[in-house]
Amino acid sequence: MFSYDTHMMYSFWGLYKKELSAYFYSLILYIFLTVFLVTLSFFFWKETFLVGQSSMRIFFEYIPWFFLFLLPALTMRIWSEEKKAGTLEILRSLPVSSTSIVLAKYCSLCTLLFMVLVLSFPFAVILFFLGGVDIGAVCGGFLGAFLLGGSFLSIGQFFSFLTKNQIVAFILTIISLFLLFVIGFPLFFNTRGVVSNFLYAVSAHTHYLDFTKGIISMSGMYYYVSLVVLFLYLNVRFLSWQEK
Repeated sequence: MFSYDTHMMYSFWGLYKKELSAYFYSLILYIFLTVFLVTLSFFFWKETFLVGQSSMRIFFEYIPWFFLFLLPALTMRIWSEEKKAGTLEILRSLPVSSTSIVLAKYCSLCTLLFMVLVLSFPFAVILFFLGGVDIGAVCGGFLGAFLLGGSFLSIGQFFSFLTKNQIVAFILTIISLFLLFVIGFPLFFNTRGVVSNFLYAVSAHTHYLDFTKGIISMSGMYYYVSLVVLFLYLNVRFLSWQEK
């Protein structure tokens, strides 16, 4: 007989494969891949060959803005669809912990994010052979993009749990991510003070900029991991409360 921990691991793995396979049968994933890769390819080739700059700078500058709209499209269905179809009750009746359910859904999303970034990595390879690319900035940029995207996914997954309506979940996530990202912009808070410094420190944008410069700071990694842990914890707690 399996131990409790082993049973949890197998339950998690089964749910993870189910969630991941569902995306490959969904049109949303292919729309996401097409829009993300085709549009970024356009800016990449324009910057490299028309402008003549051998740099990934423009690529990493645009990634957060694509994430703001495309990642909520991935997360909006992850809980809302379960509630609308009535399958959430079936899922909760299984001998699986709330933590395993939440983590399985989140890890499936992170797998898709990782896959998208891997598919965009050839841009960096091309620049490497053309010469002049900053390898440190490229590696830091991809790591920062994954951490930024991972934190956005955890927020979107939480908001999807709060409503049965996918459009509402989509809008709530976009608004939240947008505010979290722009509060550190000098355009909005260009004054010195406790409040401005705090907003600058909690902005997802300011930490992301460090990674795009090749600066892999522990504070930046701690910031994104903390966001993920916070919203996954909230998701687990809300799911557990509904079971009572």
